[in-house]
Amino acid sequence: MKILVIGGSYFFGRWFTEVIHKDHDITLLNRGNLKTGLADVRELVCDRHDVEGLKSLDLSGMGFDVVVDFCAYEKGDIEGMLKYLGGNDTLRYIFISTVDVYKDKGDAPLTEDSALDDEYEPGPAGDYIKGKVELEHELAAAMDRYKIKGVSVRPAVLYGPLNYAPRESVYFEWIEKAGQIIHPAGADGYWQMLYVEDAARALMRLCELPDEEVYGAYNFCNGLRVTYDIFEEALESIGRPFEKVDIPVDEVYAKNIPLPFPLKAEGSVLCSHIRFKTLWQEQTPLAEGLRRSFAVRFS
Repeated sequence: MKILVIGGSYFFGRWFTEVIHKDHDITLLNRGNLKTGLADVRELVCDRHDVEGLKSLDLSGMGFDVVVDFCAYEKGDIEGMLKYLGGNDTLRYIFISTVDVYKDKGDAPLTEDSALDDEYEPGPAGDYIKGKVELEHELAAAMDRYKIKGVSVRPAVLYGPLNYAPRESVYFEWIEKAGQIIHPAGADGYWQMLYVEDAARALMRLCELPDEEVYGAYNFCNGLRVTYDIFEEALESIGRPFEKVDIPVDEVYAKNIPLPFPLKAEGSVLCSHIRFKTLWQEQTPLAEGLRRSFAVRFS
């Protein structure tokens, strides 16, 4: 199978490339800021917004079966790539979105058919979600226009080695440098976490399935609703003692302390993982995933 990976050199994309390249013909398209160093992976250096550069690559002549797009963030990104991939009506286009695209929040698990958001908070986070929602709609329209199979992958909080987002690493640094972490007293927020290798292997399976077995969207998550208490207990698996310093939630907000997870149930997201389980069932326990991540970061 010939797979074009747009991005593919950072975190989730890098893990995906690592797990799939031995079994399939992989081409990466990115700006070339970070090379994978994998001898059997073809790496094309081009910004996706560089029209002349994309024309010169002749992507349509490469006969890709699947495109996995890790770095589409704003309206026009998907349409802009499809113009250069040719009229391949057997193409599967997998767009990496986010569970934050859903409109409704609350305790009831959101399914892949739940309504998408249409109101956004001002600022970078709201702009990010707005871009992903617009691309979800863009992909749906492209399925009719180009007669392709479109799939939206909506990950929850991904974590693990190579993670550049300030999530679990915030706690690792606190523990390593001070032997302390901040516990937001009174927080009732929750979230779902998925070990990045599990996500990568599920995504590989999604590439390999025949069209008739593929849904149009997948929440990439597991069934564990993580709270600060659950997360902090799992942190003990890293093998470094630490003290918890209680700070009330209101003070966390007032001092703008950069905790990486939701503090309040209002605005937290809980998603169904039923479809994800059809792709990958051997999910890494949170404590084990955190232990591996810490070991790699401080090895």
